[in-house]
Amino acid sequence: MIKVLIMISIFHISLYADLAYSASGTLVGKIIDIKVKHHKNARKYSIKVDMKATGIVKLMSGGQIEQHTSHGNVKNGEYYAKEYKIDKTYDGKRYIRRYLFDYKKKKIIKISIKWEKGKKLYENKETLSYFAHNDILTLYHNILRFKKKNKPGRYTIALAGAEKEGGKLTFTLPSAAKLKAKQDALGVKNLEIINLYMKRAFLSGNNGNLVFGIDKKGIMQKGMLTNVKMLGKVTLKRIK
Repeated sequence: MIKVLIMISIFHISLYADLAYSASGTLVGKIIDIKVKHHKNARKYSIKVDMKATGIVKLMSGGQIEQHTSHGNVKNGEYYAKEYKIDKTYDGKRYIRRYLFDYKKKKIIKISIKWEKGKKLYENKETLSYFAHNDILTLYHNILRFKKKNKPGRYTIALAGAEKEGGKLTFTLPSAAKLKAKQDALGVKNLEIINLYMKRAFLSGNNGNLVFGIDKKGIMQKGMLTNVKMLGKVTLKRIK
């Protein structure tokens, strides 16, 4: 279940350096605290997202704490990842996953390491079957940039960290006719909307919609993921 918290919290990176969010489920109340640090200049960027399970999810996940980091280059305003790292601890275990981007050879190396009670259980290294310059943390920024140059419609984007989706995620830029309905569903006005489609086992019917309400500065003010098993509708709100 903790995976739903990860998915809903990592798609909200903005141009601001420090942000904080809180996520809640309609059936269980508050479930996660999220802190974001994001720095960029004309040539480089770095992003760090810290997540801490709270409430019933803290008990169910073994007190899971998770950190996602990404750093890389900026070219013509677009992010190109060099390394994406996940560091997760829960119930006496630690799991690290790293993605290393090799632009010369057009490949992504994935390294997975797991420890339990301080003892290394395994370390695996593999090459992904596809290449992309995005990871989970660069996705939001690059979709916003994509939105400025493209018409409403449905699109796919390739990225590291989405292997269960075949290395690609589908999203929509709603038309003017559909924008108000999305705003009403999210309970917001005067915010831009991006809709990401997800197929995951923790969603009822294996399908769900991840909707973001974004202000004029590119900051996500509110997010919502529907059809989450045991949690109901998960809502993410900015608190800082």
